[in-house]
Amino acid sequence: MAYEALLRIGNFTAGDDMSVTGQYRICTFSGLNVIIALTATQVPLGILQNTPSATQNAEIALIGSISKLKMTGAVTTGNGMIGCTSGYGVELTSGTSGQYVFARMLDNWSSAASGMATVLVVGPSYI
Repeated sequence: MAYEALLRIGNFTAGDDMSVTGQYRICTFSGLNVIIALTATQVPLGILQNTPSATQNAEIALIGSISKLKMTGAVTTGNGMIGCTSGYGVELTSGTSGQYVFARMLDNWSSAASGMATVLVVGPSYI
């Protein structure tokens, strides 16, 4: 698992096959079914902690949890994270609006390639 600090983990049902997508942003789909949040305007519920197939149990790091997050691009400690169309997190930039900040960086991330970073799940806050 990708837990950094086990604070609040919610158990939901995977609305899609997410068997290869741990540590993605997750939103609700229908009832307690969850899917990967693929647009920046979907309200994030948290970050997926396991890799469930459709209809299996999906463990979600909820607001206030510390988690790993798949992301792309460089990010500075303390900056907000928003989503992109891949389901990854990206750094909030000035002038951005119409999206949800769902996490804050806990360490610097300088990789231009995709990878994992540690974040505090704080959102969603609409900007």
